[in-house]
Amino acid sequence: MYQNSNPFLCPIAHMIAVGLHHDAFAASTIRDPEAILRARIPKRKTCRIFRWKESKLKEPIFREPQRAKGQASLASPVMPLRAHTVARYLKRLGRDVGMEQPLSHTCIRRGTGNAVDKMGTVADRDQVMGHSYSGIFQFYINPNVKCDVQTAYLEQPSDTALMKVLSSMSLTRYPLAPNKLSLDDARAIEQHATIVKLRQKRDALTKTIGEIRREARPERRRGSAASEKKHLRDRAERKARERYFMENDTRELEQEDEDEVKPAVTTCALEGGLASQRMFCWSRPAKMMDHLEDHHLGYFAQDATISCPHPTCRRKGAMLDGVSHFKNHALCVHNIKLRVPRVEPF
Repeated sequence: MYQNSNPFLCPIAHMIAVGLHHDAFAASTIRDPEAILRARIPKRKTCRIFRWKESKLKEPIFREPQRAKGQASLASPVMPLRAHTVARYLKRLGRDVGMEQPLSHTCIRRGTGNAVDKMGTVADRDQVMGHSYSGIFQFYINPNVKCDVQTAYLEQPSDTALMKVLSSMSLTRYPLAPNKLSLDDARAIEQHATIVKLRQKRDALTKTIGEIRREARPERRRGSAASEKKHLRDRAERKARERYFMENDTRELEQEDEDEVKPAVTTCALEGGLASQRMFCWSRPAKMMDHLEDHHLGYFAQDATISCPHPTCRRKGAMLDGVSHFKNHALCVHNIKLRVPRVEPF
């Protein structure tokens, strides 16, 4: 490891902070970062090593969190960080920054392997990845093709920067993507038949055993309810995120398209389009309805075919069967209330 100009990515800065926080440096003069940065390298040496205390050498740097009731989470003094805890943190990190695909250990290893593969030899790559032979690396190849096949076939210069972006996992990252269940999904899980049944069994067993907390069977029952609940939450969250990433781009494009075609000033639903009707052009809504009936709809027969003037409907070629159908369409589709047609008595 060596120093990086970006302090957030510098492993040296991180290790200095950890050592000072835990009083791990053996030299009693090391009490702040300034003492390390100002230290000089002797002429007879090419480097200076800052040793850690012997009592700190066996303490893991990355440690498992411990939670006590009513207290904040603290790092365990002796237990190293476990793989499944890191996996949980990586998944949460990817979700919080808006990654479409789950972030995992495999993503980190695949990114490292592909980066070394571009810069080093096959032997270097196998050494970094810990592979006994090169054939194992085929399972870590980036699923996104890094070669610009299109320009290669057309015999044109390749856009290296563009291909780098297109092959990145962060291409579809969206910070506003939902990172938790909606209230409706959470409520549906709480009311799920399996969860309700398991909760009832758990409560019944808890009431029966009373103070006997070490009984194996009730513990398994409580565990099964929690496991089933977590499974349902994860599945609902995964489906919600899949729906979001599938629909978000289209939804934004449609919204932008409607905003672009929205006229600045309108006078009535037919003259300016249903999308941007403004009621303040008349003293009362009834005046606008009179204008619409007298100057527009009054010229149509009740069963005449009428085209909807809304930009989206116009592009789709929406045709409405008569005045009643037009008014119902305006209310149901565009949320614009028009006068209800009169029904003549028999």
